[in-house]
Amino acid sequence: MLTMFHANPALLDDGMFVVDRKCLQGMQRYAEELDVPITAVHARLLPQERMMDAVRVPVETLPYRVEVVETDAVWRLASHELPRVRRWIAASTLVYHGSFNVGPLCAALNVPEALVAEFDVRSTVKSATLEARNPVVKLVRGARALRDHLALLPSFRRAWSVHCNGYPVFDELASVNPQRRLLFLDSRMTEDLVIDEARLEQRLAARASQRLRLLYSGRYEAMKGALDVVRLGLACIDRGMDIELHLYGQGRQADAMRQLAAAADDRIRVHGAVPYPELVAISRDFDVFVCCHVQNDPSCTYLESFGSGLPIVGYANRMWRGLRRASSVGMQGPLGRIEPLVDALQRYVDEPDRLARDARAARRFALEHSFEKEFAKRTADLRRMLAQAERKSQAQAA
Repeated sequence: MLTMFHANPALLDDGMFVVDRKCLQGMQRYAEELDVPITAVHARLLPQERMMDAVRVPVETLPYRVEVVETDAVWRLASHELPRVRRWIAASTLVYHGSFNVGPLCAALNVPEALVAEFDVRSTVKSATLEARNPVVKLVRGARALRDHLALLPSFRRAWSVHCNGYPVFDELASVNPQRRLLFLDSRMTEDLVIDEARLEQRLAARASQRLRLLYSGRYEAMKGALDVVRLGLACIDRGMDIELHLYGQGRQADAMRQLAAAADDRIRVHGAVPYPELVAISRDFDVFVCCHVQNDPSCTYLESFGSGLPIVGYANRMWRGLRRASSVGMQGPLGRIEPLVDALQRYVDEPDRLARDARAARRFALEHSFEKEFAKRTADLRRMLAQAERKSQAQAA
């Protein structure tokens, strides 16, 4: 049995499983492609949390077993959950995790571990402390986040493989488990969702007679730089640029964003969240994605924007620096500085050939790193480990 621990929050509600659409689709693919029974363990959705793109499916229709456990806000298992989690791990051929404090249980039970790693230490600490105003609170939150991150190091060292979501954590773990790292780029951008070449060329041909249409989608939170995106739009308007900025998402900064945008005479519009398929359709009519992420997170945003033929102009966090270097698409500016991003957008206005070249390159890169291709890397590695674990188990039984 393969047991997979997911930080993705979920609910079991009267025979229905409620979870993020992307997570559900990924798990269904694992069940299709891995010829083993799978148990997926999710953190229970906390009362203050909301899902961006939730779906409800009958539990009985799932091709795998699902469990929901109580955790705290940083996905540490509640103590009363440990006995049943221990039973699941003991019955497993392989445990795939990256959150929850299950590493010590795997070690104690001598069950092989594979990990998925998403955040480097700087992202972990910054995410925990970004919204703290009191210096003591900031220090305490930072220390706890660092402690939790370091607690995973023994599992990273033991792991038969570490699947690294993005460049920052892949680079960081080079000194921890250099021989057993796998780099992947996470997104929901399947090959059929990538913008059709003819549709992209039609958009590019019409570009000369249109204002520059800017897009942001994602959480309206400080670590995503959502307020800075609105400030960027205002700075473009102040400079006299003919732009229109639309934002799609939800989060704690939504009201402040709408208050700022009110000065833009309807050229900046802050929308609510929309389901992902609808967001893809919307994205194809824009020109550039603006990204003011202040943390080095491996957001799906990057490849999903590329898949709609949108180059990115954004803060030079470590993830975007790495992806820009690999793709040769888009432009970047220093963290927290709006003006260099305005300059970059002005270049796209002044150099439409550059914008068209980057849009085409973005589409090509998205196809080269589609969901199918990136997912296949991980399933192939999981198959290898499951076969290895089975041979180990048989040898021990003999």
